[in-house]
Amino acid sequence: MLDKQQIAEIRDFNRQYTRALGVFNRKIFGTDLSWADARIIVEIGINHLNSPSLLARKLNIDKSYVSRIINKLVKKGFLTKTASVQDSRAVELHFTAAGQQLFKQINERSNDLIDEIIKGLTDQEQREFWHSVQTANRLLFKK
Repeated sequence: MLDKQQIAEIRDFNRQYTRALGVFNRKIFGTDLSWADARIIVEIGINHLNSPSLLARKLNIDKSYVSRIINKLVKKGFLTKTASVQDSRAVELHFTAAGQQLFKQINERSNDLIDEIIKGLTDQEQREFWHSVQTANRLLFKK
């Protein structure tokens, strides 16, 4: 079992890493999107989650909050909602051309941010960090 000091070190890492990522910035990458807005865009783009319920489940957030974000992204012209062909009560989400471009921009800027965070590390240290992330994912999230 981890002792209190070890747990405190994990929490300290979490605080430093979320600060480095800019999680608490009101707007992400110079856009007018919040972190949550951008995360919805990324999940649709990377994981092809095209329904509000799938997004809420994957992100472990309230369905009504996801719905508000989706409605905002529709109003901004980044997403469209269409009735599901399998269930007319459900909707499917699709990027508009502007939404696809926004996803590409956020995805590239996210990659650039990680490059920026690890740029001071040697090649060996970068590989060590990457292996540590793989280990954390395997142990915590069964990836």
